Parts: sequence; C-alpha cells; structure tokens
Amino acid sequence: MWPFRVKSILEPEEEEWQIAAWQWLLYERSGLDDLHKAPLVVPTQEFFPSTGETGSALARYVFERVKHHAHMSDWPCELIEQPEPGELIVNPVTALKVRKAAPAGTFMHDGNAAQISYSPSLLKDRLALVSTFAHELAHYLIGHPRRMPPGGGPGLEPATDLAVTYLGFGIFGANSAFRYQQHQDFMSQGWGYTRLGYIKEREWVFALAVFLALKGLDASAAKPHLKDHLASQLKRTQKYLELNPQILERIRSPIQDE
Repeated sequence: MWPFRVKSILEPEEEEWQIAAWQWLLYERSGLDDLHKAPLVVPTQEFFPSTGETGSALARYVFERVKHHAHMSDWPCELIEQPEPGELIVNPVTALKVRKAAPAGTFMHDGNAAQISYSPSLLKDRLALVSTFAHELAHYLIGHPRRMPPGGGPGLEPATDLAVTYLGFGIFGANSAFRYQQHQDFMSQGWGYTRLGYIKEREWVFALAVFLALKGLDASAAKPHLKDHLASQLKRTQKYLELNPQILERIRSPIQDE
C-alpha cells in the first residue's frame, strides 16, 4: 500500500528546475506533437539488432541507430574516435580508475556538419555508448535555442541531458549516470567509477517518469530495463505525478514568446 503522501524523489529546487526545463524543451521543439514522435528506446534487439561489428565499425553502427531512433538520420555528422584514455596508478599493485575528467563525448559544429567524438572505452559499455551519442545529438537538436534554458548558460548541459530523455533515451541515461567497478587478482587490485552526464540518477528517473506521463505510457514499459533501485524510484515517481497533476499541467502550459 502506498502511504497517504508520496514524496518527490527530488529536492524542491531540483523539481522546480525540471518543470521549467521541460517547459523550455517543449517551447524549443514546438510542443507535444514533436515529443509524441519519440519512441521509448530500450536496450533490446528490436532497437539495436546484433551485427557482429567491433571497434570503430561498432561505434558507427550504434551511432547510426541512435540517430535513426532520434529521427535525426539526415542530420549531417562526422563521428570521431578519441585517443585512448589513461589510467591513474596509485602504486604498483593498486589502480584507481577515475573516468570523470576526460569527456565520454564531445560536440562541435563547423557550420556545415556536426563533429561528434567518443571515447573508445565506451565500446565496453553499450549503455553508456548509446547515452553518450544521444547526449551529443541532443546538443545538435537544441543548438541555437530561441531562449536560454532555466539557469542560463550553466543550465545548458543539464538541459541537454533532459533532451536525451526527450528523444527517448532516458533509460540509457539513468542506467549510465553512475557506475562503480572493482577488480582483484594475484597481481593487483583496483576500483573504478564512472559518472556520465550532468544530472543525478534520481533526476534522470524523474525526467523519465515525466516523459512516460506526457506520452501516456505506464512505468511498466521502462521498469524491466532499469536497475532495481531506479525501477523502484520510477514507480514511486509515477505515483507522485498521479497525485500531483498540477506538475504535468505546468509542463504542458506553453511558454509565451517575449
């Protein structure tokens, strides 16, 4: 049984920012009709059929699938592989791998086509690879906005993460937001963590819940593809949105041109 009052998984200021950012995205993309074109992309053979590709060919294949699902196949892009990242060695037998300094991907536009780069280490983590490509394409999608997102310039990268969810890739963003790994053998031991994106796990989950609600989809469509704790948060947020319909009403309220 749900308690009488279901609390938001976000802090009040985080929730307010998301509401304003969703309004901004709908304003930039001309309303809900555009959002309804976006599929809920899930990590299955239906969306990413196996091809046997490896290395840079695999990256190219995944990139083109992400573009296809984002309805951006005809947007000119050049895909670039970054140099291999280094490793921080603490001592000869202990390694601490920190992967938050080097960007997983980058976006540039030379006036003719976008240039999107990716770290080759992502080829070992398909969820993160998809999330990174979706983030860089989201930069392309919301480039040259009519107005700045909530928070101004500093809010642009978080708003780009929100646009990943808008394009249908919220599951990938949520699952990839934080990764922790450790290893040990007879020669060495080590720990590693990866932070991907600019918003927290719970913010990804809230954004995914909003995306599903705006499209009229139930959380059950996404839950099987999420980490267990994220699936639980999604269920809770769906209930929270049902009990607080004014949130979606505010998001649906169009921003007026100045």
